Amino acid sequence: AMKAPPTPSNGRSSVDLESDADFAALSRGEPLPGELGRDDAAGFLERVLLLNGLDEDSPEYILGQQLLTTMREDATPAILTLRRGTGDQRSYFAMDGDIAHVSLRLRATTLADNVPIDVIAKNLRPDDVRTLLHEMSHYRTQAIIYGVEQGRIGKAETVAAVGKIAKLREDVAFVLKGQTLDADVKYALTDSHEFVAQFYNSESFRAALHKQKYKGEALFNRVLNVLLEVLGFDKKKSAFTELHSAITDILEARGGVAISGRTVKFS
Repeated sequence: AMKAPPTPSNGRSSVDLESDADFAALSRGEPLPGELGRDDAAGFLERVLLLNGLDEDSPEYILGQQLLTTMREDATPAILTLRRGTGDQRSYFAMDGDIAHVSLRLRATTLADNVPIDVIAKNLRPDDVRTLLHEMSHYRTQAIIYGVEQGRIGKAETVAAVGKIAKLREDVAFVLKGQTLDADVKYALTDSHEFVAQFYNSESFRAALHKQKYKGEALFNRVLNVLLEVLGFDKKKSAFTELHSAITDILEARGGVAISGRTVKFS
């Protein structure tokens, strides 16, 4: 679900409360409520790409491979916990210091206990695959975006890429103002983090980006021909292609940035 979580009376979101309890359990070596299995994040994504039967020309496969290539030698590997989806509980990505955690709530509630990880990866539903990509993209890009925003990262190319995303989000929001938007597009306009993550999991958001021109031309000038071809779009410049170009610049830099000492939570 892409809706904002309810905020308890103490001002902390349900994701905050759940992740705090989860990190405490992880530190004690305990299983999490509803846990079906655990893997490292890169390992599970690789299993899904190998076993799930995704069309190799699909956006999910292409974007998943792009994310995976940035995880090979990452400074901060992430734990991924597979869990039953229950009620309004959502998947999330969170960090506590040097510990990164992806909690993936599966839509299928009929899974038995002790199902091998490979079996779960092979049978992951399409909407769960998209949620996985959403949370993985948070994992891959949040340190870069925060690092630039806080002045801890000064590399010109990285600063420019983050600036492109922030500017593009503002321009897309301006162009879409007054239009009837679906929930995925509205959620994508929340901030730069969700703008990136929704690109990875929302077909409607990618389509909306593709349609947008600003002042008659592309906001930026890099075009990723292979992704355009895969998604069936033409090779004209568009907000869609330029967003992907900016994301690619960030992902290329991501492997060299260590994450340390910061608590971050996304869903």
